[in-house]
Amino acid sequence: MNCKYLNNCSIIDSGIDSVTFYRCTMNAGESVMPKLDAENIIVLLFNGFSAYIQTSEDIFNISEPAVFIPDFEHFSYTIHALESLEFILCVFPMNTWDKAFFKDWNLHLPFFSLYSDGVRYNYMGRSKNLGSWSLVQPFQLGHLSLSVIRGKGGSVKSQGNPLQNQWLYTVEDSQYYFSSGNEQEKESLETSGAFRFVPVGEPYSIHPNDDKLVCYFNIEYFVESNLQKNYLAQIFNGRMTETK
Repeated sequence: MNCKYLNNCSIIDSGIDSVTFYRCTMNAGESVMPKLDAENIIVLLFNGFSAYIQTSEDIFNISEPAVFIPDFEHFSYTIHALESLEFILCVFPMNTWDKAFFKDWNLHLPFFSLYSDGVRYNYMGRSKNLGSWSLVQPFQLGHLSLSVIRGKGGSVKSQGNPLQNQWLYTVEDSQYYFSSGNEQEKESLETSGAFRFVPVGEPYSIHPNDDKLVCYFNIEYFVESNLQKNYLAQIFNGRMTETK
């Protein structure tokens, strides 16, 4: 499948039909202007190599793993690569619930954030050697949430997310072992550029390769069509699964 937004992109198997991912590459000194989309949420995940994004009003400098979300068909933007880089272009649809909720309350677009500017949080399934930064929190933008996990010598033990599909995009000079499902003794070595789908409810583990860096984007996407129940539970109870 060709990418209608940019050249030099190849499609990644997302594991589900509704979401599409493209792996895009740029050479040092190259500039590109992706086509805009009025209907879908477009999210660009940058692997941390030097670049900048220019709009009519702002310049966003990329010096570490970062996210950029354009404002649908409003405000064109240009990506300038200062060195050869890779990024993932994510296409998320908006259903009826997303569109209705977006009209009342939404994340301001266009949105840019370096990972270190995200909201730092703790998660009991990750060792203290790994930091967690939330870049897009649940209900800020459609069915999407997004964070970056980074540190050296840290491990992850997840029992599975009962509400969301997940994708892990490995960046920087990372090396770690990943295993999932019921046979978690079968580990694979993940390095920069690895892209991994974790279906809803599937447990997985991450173990460092010696004292190597672990750094990846954690992309999460709700499986339920209507999120009103989950949204109310988060607001009133602080837990998305308590409202029936």
